[in-house]
Amino acid sequence: MSFFNSKPWAKIPTDLLENKAMIRTEKELAPELRAAPVLLYLAGASKADEDGIFDIGDGEEFAALIKADKPETVFSVASAMVKFRIFAHVPDSTIYLFAEGE
Repeated sequence: MSFFNSKPWAKIPTDLLENKAMIRTEKELAPELRAAPVLLYLAGASKADEDGIFDIGDGEEFAALIKADKPETVFSVASAMVKFRIFAHVPDSTIYLFAEGE
């Protein structure tokens, strides 16, 4: 059984590239970061636990996963994704979870 089939919340939405919230998130970012939300979505899905919760920690690992030069980029992208309700964020932490799911 593949990873994405074993966790119902982690199924990649068929409209991920055309999702209105994702498009709004991409437009919020600098042009060179427009692919980062999709990559962060995939990275979060690959690192999340059974409940769809993941910790971006200091951002180093996730920066590498989304092909960003610096960890701060991860936090900027994640914040934009929270703004458009793709992710939810646990206040005063580096913990995020998927806001949308089945």
